[in-house]
Amino acid sequence: MKVAPNACVLDADIITGGSCVGGIKGANVLGPEPDAPESERRVCPGDPEGCVRAHNCGGAIDMCGDRPELDQCSDCQDTIPSDAAILAALPATQFLDRVSCSDRFVGCDDEKCTITATAPLNVVEIDSLQLEEECELVLDGQGIPDVVFIVRAVRKFQTRAKAKVTLAGGTLAENVLFEVQARKCDVGVNNMGSGVIFCPETKARIKGGTAWTGAVIAGRSRVELGLDVDLTHQPFFGLAGPAPEVQGGL
Repeated sequence: MKVAPNACVLDADIITGGSCVGGIKGANVLGPEPDAPESERRVCPGDPEGCVRAHNCGGAIDMCGDRPELDQCSDCQDTIPSDAAILAALPATQFLDRVSCSDRFVGCDDEKCTITATAPLNVVEIDSLQLEEECELVLDGQGIPDVVFIVRAVRKFQTRAKAKVTLAGGTLAENVLFEVQARKCDVGVNNMGSGVIFCPETKARIKGGTAWTGAVIAGRSRVELGLDVDLTHQPFFGLAGPAPEVQGGL
């Protein structure tokens, strides 16, 4: 996991299997000043402070390697291929060629795209999801109780600066998942949004200034959080039964 200066994993712990944590530049995470040499921006289990460090986003960095959650994380990582297969097997309830802020596309205008629920479980398959600068994607649950959105991006999942994902009509963050089959999984700078971002085939990048409620899962074991990112953990609980591993989040 790569964390840039001042990025926060809010109210959550960062746990390693006994390895060092390096490349942290932000004084609000580990303590060193931003211009400190690399040797001072790297902390290891054998440092004088021990293998647990508090961080200023409301949690701890635990490098001891004996937390029981590590087994859960390892199990979740191992199940990513099967979880991806379960999600891919869900039949789509809507098909969209492209979602981008332009009146050329269904449900979109120059500022907003709206996807409207048609059932309790909505699997929306989009060939290319690319939100332009300041574009807003609205997931409107239409007041359906416990409505679920699984947004499947087939060829592209990318958002530009100041894009937003807004939940409306009773849609909850815990019932939203972006199933990214594409080889690119990027959230742009200064975005706001909600939902689990599940990228089984690639790394995931959440760029600077973004505030996101959900979780980020990357199949190549790499998640990058940019400068001043706020990630508030919210697992996905939208599938009852067949895919409990997917619901665990990161």
